[in-house]
Amino acid sequence: MATILVTGATGMVGSILVSVLKKDSHKIIYLIRSAEKRNSLIRFREIFGAVDEGDVIIQGDITIPHGGMSSDLRRQYIGKIDMIVHCAASIKFDEKFAKEIRLTNIYGTEVIMNLANELRIPEIHHISTAYIAGDAISFNEEDFDIGQNHRNVYESSKMEAERLIRNSTSVKYSIYRLGIVVGKAGDGFTQDYNGYYGFL
Repeated sequence: MATILVTGATGMVGSILVSVLKKDSHKIIYLIRSAEKRNSLIRFREIFGAVDEGDVIIQGDITIPHGGMSSDLRRQYIGKIDMIVHCAASIKFDEKFAKEIRLTNIYGTEVIMNLANELRIPEIHHISTAYIAGDAISFNEEDFDIGQNHRNVYESSKMEAERLIRNSTSVKYSIYRLGIVVGKAGDGFTQDYNGYYGFL
């Protein structure tokens, strides 16, 4: 059983992943930001219902230093977290949100990497996207920067986030490049629809 710090647990991918991790008896520490006058606990309950024994919910934000964790809280967790699963991201494509997208996807990843170093967390699992391939005609799992052009700020920001992870010398990492996720494969369940799918 591992102790895992999860960002983006209230998102579609994060919430499903957390359910799988909990079935395997891992202890989850949730870093959840407040949003629209709803604090982290309210947002947690909207997605997961009751708080289980052992759940740790931290109100934080990856777009601020230390993820919003106080110095006392950070000291409490030094050496006590086995890994980070970093799901939090902005999935917007519109260039008018470019500042927010870069802040979340690039700076937010830098904050998480710094937190991993400070708390002596030995590994990070980063949820990326297949769309860092941009306009490349051919792009395999080992490819990264092959001179491709990106079609929007989301794609370029996720590539820069990957670059930060890849440049780490102190943390073991895994990167998972997802395609378009609409819902669960088995039953199609999703908690919401975004972008084009919301329109449909």
